[in-house]
Amino acid sequence: MGDPKATLPEITAVVRERMSSGARGAARERLQAASEASRVDRENLVGKARALAAQTPIQPLALLHAVGEYCRRTPWWWRRRCRRRPASASSSAATIAELFRPARRRHRLGLPAAIGVKLALPDRPVVGLIGDGSAMYTCQTLWTAAHYHIGAVFVILNNKSYRILKQRLYAMRGHAEQADTYVAWSSSTRRSIRLALAFARRAAERAKTLHETTDLIAQGLKATARC
Repeated sequence: MGDPKATLPEITAVVRERMSSGARGAARERLQAASEASRVDRENLVGKARALAAQTPIQPLALLHAVGEYCRRTPWWWRRRCRRRPASASSSAATIAELFRPARRRHRLGLPAAIGVKLALPDRPVVGLIGDGSAMYTCQTLWTAAHYHIGAVFVILNNKSYRILKQRLYAMRGHAEQADTYVAWSSSTRRSIRLALAFARRAAERAKTLHETTDLIAQGLKATARC
């Protein structure tokens, strides 16, 4: 398959030439309706995220919204330094200032992708959002970032499990689903922090609230500015 970014403009041009004025008008109406529906859905999601902001443990939707809003607001010291917003290597959160995804869907790519984005855009602050399950596969990336002084900030979202595997076991309707017991699929937050310290040889912190999360991201971005 070709790259949609390269092929869609060509396809769009050909389709536009062959459409009648009535068809173009109908297409504009569909686009407006879809855009309005998307705006309403987005507002509803933002409302849900804000309603969940005070809950503990931290709720995923609230967390992604808070991180996205923080990145979008760009701290003053980054504006003065590079006059551009933070980039993020992530798989969620549409409100994040600039989102980088792989050309094809890849699991376990978050940690190394954040390094790639930082190397490609060295003057940009980079925040990588990674699930703890995915981070297990490429945790050695933290050593690479520390050893070569690659100034990216990594946020590992720890729900103490590799959820996708639990979902697959649940879908199989076997003993695990019947007994609601998933052997050895729970991870430890403390173990994740120790792992980060072992690889990175730098500070690793645990955030229990949204405010703690954004404060730690700010501290991390300020520290990486010196890398």
